[in-house]
Amino acid sequence: MTQFLPPINSIYVHFPICAHLCNYCDFHKKLKEVDYSKQIQSVEELLSKQFDAGKQFLATNELNFGELETLYVGGGTPSLWGERGAKYMGELLKKHEIKLRSDCEFTMEVNPGTLDKNVLQAWKSIGMNRVSVGIQTLDETRLPLLDRYHSIDESHQALSRLQQEKVNFSADLMIGLPETKALRKRQLAEEINKIADYGPSHFSVYILTVKENYKNYNQLPVEDAIVEEYQLVVETLASLGYQQYEVSNFAQPGKHSRHNWKYWASESVAAFGPSATGYVVLAPNEKALRYKWATKDESFDLEILNSEELKMEVVYLKLRVGNVSAAISELSQDKQQQLLAKWAALGYLELHTLNWKGYLLIDSIVQDIYDAN
Repeated sequence: MTQFLPPINSIYVHFPICAHLCNYCDFHKKLKEVDYSKQIQSVEELLSKQFDAGKQFLATNELNFGELETLYVGGGTPSLWGERGAKYMGELLKKHEIKLRSDCEFTMEVNPGTLDKNVLQAWKSIGMNRVSVGIQTLDETRLPLLDRYHSIDESHQALSRLQQEKVNFSADLMIGLPETKALRKRQLAEEINKIADYGPSHFSVYILTVKENYKNYNQLPVEDAIVEEYQLVVETLASLGYQQYEVSNFAQPGKHSRHNWKYWASESVAAFGPSATGYVVLAPNEKALRYKWATKDESFDLEILNSEELKMEVVYLKLRVGNVSAAISELSQDKQQQLLAKWAALGYLELHTLNWKGYLLIDSIVQDIYDAN
């Protein structure tokens, strides 16, 4: 009997160009060149080839696109794509007969200093209705340590423009930044409050994670200091009405990232662009495909995930959204009760849901689950 798979309704597109290469970032990206128009053309040609190859790949697995529920353009710095990018993206979707659902969440990443009113309006004209802005910090003494290209003033200008244009937006914030004896203690709660004054519906808060060759590696804070910062973030955002719904994400009621939730729910998300990774489900909890595009052509590496591998991933993903009961559902009742009692005693839970301390110690909790199997 033929199995009919549901259509793919989420897409991620990677735009790899940046005006500056930050010293901590490990995403695939290229520095903006002098002949920028030619460089963008090369990216667009690659995307077109990958869309053609991607649709063929999906078709061989009896998959196709439905109306999109989410579309996410990330990078890199997609706002550098400008009005040209909006025109290209609109034409690309039309060519492949990919339509946006009336309530599609269409997100674009932007960096301060790269977004003007015309660019914003051009992307809004093709359906973009959500922005993720890379603020990272409003501390002018720490921003240079992150090697960011923008200034604090440009951060405020970007936030102000998004507020004035009444755009639904998320702000990225980073903790665990390098420390030096010359710096005063970071006023993290003050930064959060300043950003919140502009009305973001969402915050994404990440701990700076780098390799040992990172320029400021020896100036990174100790673990206890990072724990203290994380707790402060959770409590400050909660006081402002933002609900934590994932390890690094906080939203006003009803404003969570629907696109990112697709990943955490193990749903299919197609991806295009150099080094972009897509994920398609062929049989729920039984078989899935993960593919990663090459950086220079339309070839890709393919990984086939079986039921055992998917089971391991689902446990981790359920914990990322705090759903302890779902993560341990396949264990016996006795083992479930033993683990819940252990984690409660360690202060990881609040009504069988992970609290901020539990979120920080997910790896330890995952190990406990595996040991109980």
